[in-house]
Amino acid sequence: MDCHTCFVTGAGFSAPAKMPIQSELLQNISHKELAYIQEIFGHKGGAGFFKNIALEDVFTFLDKIINGNEYVADFDAARAEQASRDLISYFIANFNQKLQLVKGKDKYEYFFKQIVKHKINGETNTIVTFNWDTIPDFYINRAYQEYGEKGGVDYGCYDWDYDDKGNYVSSILRKASGYSTIKLLKLHGSINWAYSKKEGVLYVKEQTGPYPKGLLLEDQDKKEYDHILKTPTFIKDLSNVHTKMIWHNASFDLAAAKRIVFLGCSLPQADYEFRYLMLKTAVRNKENKIRVLIYPKSREEDKKAIKDRFEKLFIGKNIRFKELDVAEFLVDKDLIWDW
Repeated sequence: MDCHTCFVTGAGFSAPAKMPIQSELLQNISHKELAYIQEIFGHKGGAGFFKNIALEDVFTFLDKIINGNEYVADFDAARAEQASRDLISYFIANFNQKLQLVKGKDKYEYFFKQIVKHKINGETNTIVTFNWDTIPDFYINRAYQEYGEKGGVDYGCYDWDYDDKGNYVSSILRKASGYSTIKLLKLHGSINWAYSKKEGVLYVKEQTGPYPKGLLLEDQDKKEYDHILKTPTFIKDLSNVHTKMIWHNASFDLAAAKRIVFLGCSLPQADYEFRYLMLKTAVRNKENKIRVLIYPKSREEDKKAIKDRFEKLFIGKNIRFKELDVAEFLVDKDLIWDW
């Protein structure tokens, strides 16, 4: 399996678009979601008090109740599931507002046009991402349209169009159907995905139109569908068949890639599932290059911690670090391909 470069993107990759990071997601929380947070923490403070809480604590609390069928602080399993769904819907609505005002779009256009151009010229490159947003999906589709090519994303699983377009081809089958495709492997799900509990099918909202967008389920649809978002929790459930397929496909490209470039990704210890995946794949490749972009305005102790985590995992590897804003990387052709 051929893969020249695998770009691994985290929250920092979406920073040029001013997308909210985890610590910002609860800053403008509505009354309904705020009530859940107040009950979890046993505190009746306003939204401002909770804006910097750790989402890992919130979702780990809810997941433990759901998985253990417990009753804690007026939450039973059913109410914990409702709280989790409501919070996810709030996040998607928040992302949709931000996506309509995507900043730095010219930088994303350049980066993804580079990737599509290289694919058209016969070189395969993959994007593995932890992000929920639809920025990559949108700009990959736009690049193919501008080049006049029949192409799009390959999510690495079997998906169907939520709007029931008759000519939709499941993304994993597009290559066999004559499409040019870019693998976009979203390990933690996406705001434009919905899982049919009855059919076991993953539905997607294609990224066409004037700006990226998510799929915000109406109340009547929530009985039939679930969003596939891996929330910040220490109890990640990767058992969904589509999620398994995505992680499986990511393992092939991470193992085969000649170069792996980490953009806005700090490799935290809490992401033990991904660290295990790297140990099974990229760490064991004796010839690949590891490149890590670090945000230059981070605290010195944070920079040191990031470098330490990468050096310990990729011990003895060809690894380089560069302190540079992602926005500058996205428009630097030499760094994209030759660093």
